[in-house]
Amino acid sequence: MGNQPKQYLEILAGNPHERTALNQLINTSFSIAKTYLRVKYFSAADPKLGWSDNIDDIAMDAIVPLFVVNGSNKLGILTALENWKSGIKDDSDALFFLTRVIWKRVEQTVVKLIKTRDPIFGKIHKNLSTCISNNPFQKINYLGKTFIVREGVKEITGLIIPEKEFEKLPTYLFEKKQHKLCNGLLDYLEKETQYFPAIPMNELVKKIKTLYFASKIPENPDAAIDAVPAYIDDIFQISINKIKDKLYNHYLKKGKLTEDECDTILKTFYTISQEMKNGGLNHSLYEYLLLHKPALTKNDFYDNYHGILNYLLGELKKNIYLLINEQ
Repeated sequence: MGNQPKQYLEILAGNPHERTALNQLINTSFSIAKTYLRVKYFSAADPKLGWSDNIDDIAMDAIVPLFVVNGSNKLGILTALENWKSGIKDDSDALFFLTRVIWKRVEQTVVKLIKTRDPIFGKIHKNLSTCISNNPFQKINYLGKTFIVREGVKEITGLIIPEKEFEKLPTYLFEKKQHKLCNGLLDYLEKETQYFPAIPMNELVKKIKTLYFASKIPENPDAAIDAVPAYIDDIFQISINKIKDKLYNHYLKKGKLTEDECDTILKTFYTISQEMKNGGLNHSLYEYLLLHKPALTKNDFYDNYHGILNYLLGELKKNIYLLINEQ
């Protein structure tokens, strides 16, 4: 950044169209976002996301809203600067500001991507957000992550519970609904641990989802705050049936696919739907089809099947999202 982040922010605040300052801030923001993604989500030692996405693409998607005009007719980064309470006295302060804003943008982008790929995650996240809004809780951002805290908490101080420790919390804490779930977790963190009473939002969503699908709440799966509806299997089955109908009543009848090809593609989408329920898609369409058609070459796939599978995957996702959001 030329070691002048404070100067470039000041130049941009005075002239949002000044190209040198804008380019320098974009380059540095991109670098911060990319490093954060690589360390937190894509490290070789502990990859939390099994995606094949290019990190550069995700990083750029994250920072773009900061450098386009928003609803206030200002660049997003300048709106964030106006809302920054800590002040910027030197380049260290400026870099701290950029880091915090960009980490938050990256987290928002990752959550948005997860919701798109994993409708169950999206449903739980939506229900939790509603719970927070309707009860004496609030979301607070700390070190780029979103936490659930009690209403009125101004900032997080002290230690926050690490992800691995959160995963080890007793299962009974999650056998509650809505207000009781969040309140019980906050009480436990405050009274039984050394950690600040703040619940990591994404980790809670993943925990609820894991418990539901692992049947660790067998007596009452709805105890998972109504987050994963009991009818979720029906939603996926209805969506798969629509894919089946499209395959046999369109592609087969019009001679675009043989019956064997339709059968194979339908099996492929059963596999895809199971992965979507259990965390999202981790492979390419070619790799999924290859599971059921072992002799398939890449050339054959792209010549004959890629367009069809890509279209049907879009239809499957659309059907699932529509059915979930109707509930």
